Amino acid sequence: MKIAIIGVLDDLAQKFINSYAEQEASEHEFVLVDFVQPAPIIELDGREYPVLPYTHDLLDDDIDLAICFGTPARQDIVLELEDKGIRTIDLTGSFINEPTVPLVLFDHTDLRSQLIFATPSLHLHVFGPILLKLHQRFTLKRVSLTIFPPASDSLRFLEDKLSDDEMSLINESIRLIDNNQVHFTASLWPLLNQPHTTYHLNIEFVRPYNMDSIREVMASAPAVVLKDQFSRETDLDRSIIVNRVRRDFSADSAIHLFLTAEKPEYRVFENIQNLIKQFNQ
Repeated sequence: MKIAIIGVLDDLAQKFINSYAEQEASEHEFVLVDFVQPAPIIELDGREYPVLPYTHDLLDDDIDLAICFGTPARQDIVLELEDKGIRTIDLTGSFINEPTVPLVLFDHTDLRSQLIFATPSLHLHVFGPILLKLHQRFTLKRVSLTIFPPASDSLRFLEDKLSDDEMSLINESIRLIDNNQVHFTASLWPLLNQPHTTYHLNIEFVRPYNMDSIREVMASAPAVVLKDQFSRETDLDRSIIVNRVRRDFSADSAIHLFLTAEKPEYRVFENIQNLIKQFNQ
């Protein structure tokens, strides 16, 4: 399969390239594209690829799949790819709230008839599968998210209103759960010199639960490692560690979760790789 990676010099794209290079060689051929020139030579899958400047005519009909990194400003590029009939995995956030574009997160249904696929944002890849499984078992009523990602600069104060990222996180969560009776709120608080991202979730359910059932459901989510399952063999880079799960007595049926992810971007990469495998079948 011939795969075009667009926006290959984007930070997340570079991490994806490095992650892909750690795996065994694949049968895929790559076209690397960016918008900054001159661009470097990138080694991928044991081969050296030049980074080509993007033009409308660059991606012709022999491209089987495009992966587009960057910001919503690149929405027109994704639409151009659709016009060319090229199946595209969109990581720009352009179509997250577009109901006609599938939002794909690990549990992929048959997507062969679609051309554009939106992946959720970075953080939803971590806690989204957990919320989905808990919702299927106990039915969510209210979810409060507080996320502490690493920060490069010290942030002493944040604005009193919701940020764009917080609002986007709420909208994504609503779409993922697909139930407008579930209420969400979210806070993002970057912390200086923190090596990993921490997630605090207060979740209220419609149905009653017991803690053994909660732990059973969470253990079935991808990459989740409960605290008492942690060992020296645990792959910290690729795991979601459940540091604490306890009852929340502020509501009749509620829990508090404390999660950490060393490298949450690995969840994004696994989602992409699962899609590539499905399209290659």
